[in-house]
Amino acid sequence: MLICPSDIKQEEEEEEQDARRKKCQHLQKKRHSYNMWFTKELFPPIQEAVKRYGRTQAAIHYLEIAFRTPAGPSPYKKLGRSSLYDWFDEKGELQANYKETANLGHHPKNQDQNLPILENYPHICDQLVSKLQKMREAGQTLLISIVQPMLRGMFEALAPQLLDDRPGGFTVSRQWTNDFMKVYMNWTIRKGTTAASKLPLDWMEQGLNMNYKVAYLAKVYGIPPSLVIN
Repeated sequence: MLICPSDIKQEEEEEEQDARRKKCQHLQKKRHSYNMWFTKELFPPIQEAVKRYGRTQAAIHYLEIAFRTPAGPSPYKKLGRSSLYDWFDEKGELQANYKETANLGHHPKNQDQNLPILENYPHICDQLVSKLQKMREAGQTLLISIVQPMLRGMFEALAPQLLDDRPGGFTVSRQWTNDFMKVYMNWTIRKGTTAASKLPLDWMEQGLNMNYKVAYLAKVYGIPPSLVIN
């Protein structure tokens, strides 16, 4: 049986298209990552496109076509040419300030520059971690307004020489406290909410109904207004 070279080429192209289609379907499930271009799934094809076509609209067009499926548009539909100019130089090489981001697969976390200060003081770090763990196990609410001065006090007692209140010095800032709990405790400070931000849509109607109930009970049981409190 003779096999035509064109048939082999067609099969290879179909396999390549099928592989792209499967990869695109995988990317479609990551809609939350579409603006996170430096993920391991999204960024390598961008680098390949720039190597082929440079920082041109043709590179973006290639990505849109290559990763488009019947299930939906290409995840690169929102990619702009200005981003290519920002990430790559004229030769198509990745800019130096983006190499770390590309290796990590995400933008580096914005951490306090003084966070590594504990690397040379592991015994202090252990005591800080132990103190926070005991507070949490005791059921105490660990607000940033509580943790920050507590850590500051421990530094003043254990290693006052590390503190520096001059501009740029180590003062146990809110940012440092946040970073410490994220890196050393794997904790995240939850954003506080207020009652006002959770008002139901019918809050006025509920308020009126509450007033009617209070007025009714006060009338029935003879409760003086001075005893009606919130």
